[in-house]
Amino acid sequence: MLLAPVVWILTVAIAYFFAAKTWWFTMPINQHGAAYDDQFMRTLVVTGIIFILAQFALGWVIFKFRDDGRRAEHFHGNNKLETLWTSATAVLFIGLVLMGTKIWAGVHFDEPPADAVPIEVMAKQFAWSFRYPGPDGKFGTPASSSSTMPPETHSVSTTRIPPEKTISSAPRSKFPPASPSS
Repeated sequence: MLLAPVVWILTVAIAYFFAAKTWWFTMPINQHGAAYDDQFMRTLVVTGIIFILAQFALGWVIFKFRDDGRRAEHFHGNNKLETLWTSATAVLFIGLVLMGTKIWAGVHFDEPPADAVPIEVMAKQFAWSFRYPGPDGKFGTPASSSSTMPPETHSVSTTRIPPEKTISSAPRSKFPPASPSS
């Protein structure tokens, strides 16, 4: 009998932390980030409402059908009802995916502005490397002058980001080198 109120209390606590945004994303730095955040929030609201309703229904079922000494009854499923809620779930999530696909396509298929500067970005373990084109607008080898890092980097929000010096040829093995056998 105590399980149903525990489920309800946990549901309210979990919903509070999502609604209060106690752990949340940083501010987006461009319109694409804002669009992704909006879509994420729509998806979170829809799934959150479904989660809350499902957990309160679970608590109600636990409370209503608790062991009160009577003989348990067997219920057969309702195929029409199961088909209805499965179809409704599919339509709802396909709709969310289609809205998200529109945002994703806008990021990946829209042409960059004419004054955009191309930047090569390489992800490394615990670091990022950025390469900028040289005066000719082309990327060279990492040692050439056409791919040097500028003295400082500015993000879209005009925050100064100083370049970092990295050594990309450092060994990254988690085991020490094998000693030669004698």
